[in-house]
Amino acid sequence: MRESIELNQYLNPAEFIDSNDEAVKEYAYQVTKGLKYDTEKAVELFYAVRDDFKFDLNHIDLHPSKLKASALVKRGVGTDIEKSTLLAAAARAVGIPSRVSFSNLRSNLTSEQLGAVLQSDLLVFHSYTELWMGNHWVKLSPAFNQEACDYLGLPPMDFGIPEEKVFEKHHKSKRRYLKYVHQYGSFADLPYDLYISELRKYYPHLFKMVDAANQPFRFDLEFLEGLV
Repeated sequence: MRESIELNQYLNPAEFIDSNDEAVKEYAYQVTKGLKYDTEKAVELFYAVRDDFKFDLNHIDLHPSKLKASALVKRGVGTDIEKSTLLAAAARAVGIPSRVSFSNLRSNLTSEQLGAVLQSDLLVFHSYTELWMGNHWVKLSPAFNQEACDYLGLPPMDFGIPEEKVFEKHHKSKRRYLKYVHQYGSFADLPYDLYISELRKYYPHLFKMVDAANQPFRFDLEFLEGLV
């Protein structure tokens, strides 16, 4: 009984994981139509969100309304934050408990252009989705669609295989690295205030740029060549 009560927070709609939105529900139902078991539904939802929505850092909008799962369904393009949020929302829409987790990574897998823009090899608040599979949480990384993987020279991320294992194996001989330097933990919804404060802390120069332009939420990085 206690376990079911604790899981309720991971089933209920939230501000960003808005699993009660009609567009989110319709998307989730179409993807899982005809499937009986939660494991089947989880697998189909993971691959659908991974491949149906393009990963793109050229246009980043941090306004709360733009980070909702429903916004990504309608827009079709987003970052790891939005894609993880959508997977969590779609899962809740079909009765699967879900949560989101975040970490900071040091990596040279990104393009030189993005590294120059960030002025760092630190990727802050990289996002994942965790789905409850009966007796344990499964951590998933739906961020990189096939196009993004092709650009990075990576194999696609598969269900249940940790992202770090894929990177470590594939880039071992190429002097690439991906190191987890901080874990924020898991949350029932996107912790928006923490997210923004961490971005401001690590990338203050970017916020000076958009604040000066009187557009505090929107980052247009079209000069980046490539996806990431």
